[in-house]
Amino acid sequence: FYTSRVNMAKIKPFRDFVEVAHDEARQGNIFGALTLNGFLYSSALGYDPMIALDALSAGALAAGLTGTGPAMVAIAKPNHVNRVKKAWQGRRGKIIITKPAVDGAMVEDSR
Repeated sequence: FYTSRVNMAKIKPFRDFVEVAHDEARQGNIFGALTLNGFLYSSALGYDPMIALDALSAGALAAGLTGTGPAMVAIAKPNHVNRVKKAWQGRRGKIIITKPAVDGAMVEDSR
């Protein structure tokens, strides 16, 4: 759902912890910040944090909720990608494996 439709009362108790995640990102701990922020918002918005835990247990460097969900993201080194994929197989949704863009963003046809 859209950010404008988020019940802010559910998020308010996590505000100080979200600030910790932001501080971690500012200090360069991007993976830790992504994971902490993902757990916080999963809990606040009612999404299953086990999805991220499964990815971390499979060797992901970071994992968590994207935006206000329901999509999840995991970041893994190439030698752990298949383990993370296997950990997520059987769950609802589509697994998309990609890598960071070097030339900038572009829109790709998903058909």
